[in-house]
Amino acid sequence: MKQKYFLILLGLILSSALIVGCGGGSKSNSSKLSSSYLTYLYVCTSGSSDLRIYSALTDGTISLVNTHTRGSGLINYPIIATKTTPNSKYLALVYYDSSQSAYILETYSINQQTGDLDAPCGSFNLGTSQPFTLLFTPDSKFLYLMDDQRNILGFSIKSNGALTYLWTMTGLNTLTVYNPILTPDGKFLYAPARDNNSKDNKIYIYEVNANGALNFCNAYDTGRAPSSVVCYGDYVYIGHLDGIDQFRVVGPGSLSEPKTFTERQTSFCILRCINQNGKYILATDSSSNKIEVLKINPTDGTLTSKNTFTTAVSPVDFALHPNNRLIYISCNGNGITENLYSYSFNPDTANISNGQGYSVGDTPCDISLAKIAIP
Repeated sequence: MKQKYFLILLGLILSSALIVGCGGGSKSNSSKLSSSYLTYLYVCTSGSSDLRIYSALTDGTISLVNTHTRGSGLINYPIIATKTTPNSKYLALVYYDSSQSAYILETYSINQQTGDLDAPCGSFNLGTSQPFTLLFTPDSKFLYLMDDQRNILGFSIKSNGALTYLWTMTGLNTLTVYNPILTPDGKFLYAPARDNNSKDNKIYIYEVNANGALNFCNAYDTGRAPSSVVCYGDYVYIGHLDGIDQFRVVGPGSLSEPKTFTERQTSFCILRCINQNGKYILATDSSSNKIEVLKINPTDGTLTSKNTFTTAVSPVDFALHPNNRLIYISCNGNGITENLYSYSFNPDTANISNGQGYSVGDTPCDISLAKIAIP
């Protein structure tokens, strides 16, 4: 009899343990799942004039989600530039509407289940000034647009994706901006600018106000022709056609005298980004078809060329996967069939490998990336 009661009691204890175990396991899996995400690439092409959306898997492969062909209803004109909001809820794009003889800025909501585009949320007629760069603040509330008339236009983005025009700012004189950025905290905008005729070369710095307005802080003479800029912590790096300058932030909107680095293995590198752990600058060179990895000294910010990798064809645009281990490059060239490549990047060793090529239409010119959480 005692043995019978003992077995019943043992069974109840084991059942309770199993219930607790399943509950704990379920909670752990749910937590793990809620922190997971899917990544999507938005690739526009200047040749075939369409927008292609791909699911970007962590093994480096991409899978087509949808193609929005010009004239299909959602996209009716050739797209010039795209940019996703940092919260990955909206995609901004610019196209030329021949019926209005004007450039149009539109925002689309991104379907959080499929990564595809839903209906337009907002639209603004930009007139005849052609835009070339779109920048969102990290909180996804403001959008800055640079055009070929040396203007910066400011917009606010509502929670439903609607656009509100705020202002147009001039003041870059005859200088043309190349690859401007916002600092990771969204407090400052850096705009490398040059005039190839007068040889006037500068880096403009603007402070971003809470209402989205830009306040001019400083303009530094770079001496050489700037082509790109990246920043991390207290360090700002400007890529030139013949070298890289390193600045240190010495106050809000103020930089130190530059240090110049010419030790690199590429000729005309475009600084693309600093990887997540702040160890490396990733750069591309279209003249030699290379990706270069520059190591950042954590003590003084100085640079050392760590590695180069030869790409199949000339790089045009660049994106880094949120996992910090995959690089995407769009490229073009006569007669090529594969014009979007993914590469594995090891953030510990700086090695780049395993290039996989894909055909994504005629002359891809722009890549945007969205990171969507799995509910």
